[in-house]
Amino acid sequence: RPGGFQYGTQKVRQALEGVDWEWLEFTGADNLRAYGGSQEWKVLLREAPLLKERGISVIGMVDVPEPGNFITYKPDGFAPGEREKAVNKMLKKFIPVVTKLKDVVTYWEVDNEPDLQAFYSGPVEEYIESFKTVRAAIKEANPNAIVMNGGLCYHGKEGDRRARQIVKALAPDGGDAWAYHGHGPGSKAERDALNRIRDNVAEHGP
Repeated sequence: RPGGFQYGTQKVRQALEGVDWEWLEFTGADNLRAYGGSQEWKVLLREAPLLKERGISVIGMVDVPEPGNFITYKPDGFAPGEREKAVNKMLKKFIPVVTKLKDVVTYWEVDNEPDLQAFYSGPVEEYIESFKTVRAAIKEANPNAIVMNGGLCYHGKEGDRRARQIVKALAPDGGDAWAYHGHGPGSKAERDALNRIRDNVAEHGP
């Protein structure tokens, strides 16, 4: 199936071990989404060029620093000045990866489902500011990069509110691309999710 998609670099490792090429070819996947931690960046540096040789591109991912964690929500966010310090510290390690892979990885996703408090544990305003900083740094390192928001799923009342706040803040400049997640059974869930974010962006876009 052209445009097929597989999630996570565990598939990268399996494929490179010769275990999973047949499965990837069977599904028709031509994209692999990498996770966002520093260990995965090391994997990307080694494996993304090899995947490109097999016609499979990698969507790189970077997790922005957050004030809490998966189970601890911090509604007040970072202490003053701490978010900026944390983001800049992360970028010092991350941007060299972008530079080294600029001829291999074009697409970068900044975080995962930041509309959910489980994935970004602070106020959504913090994520928006961190996204802008990270996006600017990626574009400086690779002007041809396509930088996307963390995929939005609009799940639940609070998730819907946060997703719409992110779109409202980021849509006016047009951005590079929009990432969204279509949770639910079957292709209808995917189509519904696509139509939802298209309509939402159209409310605020250029």
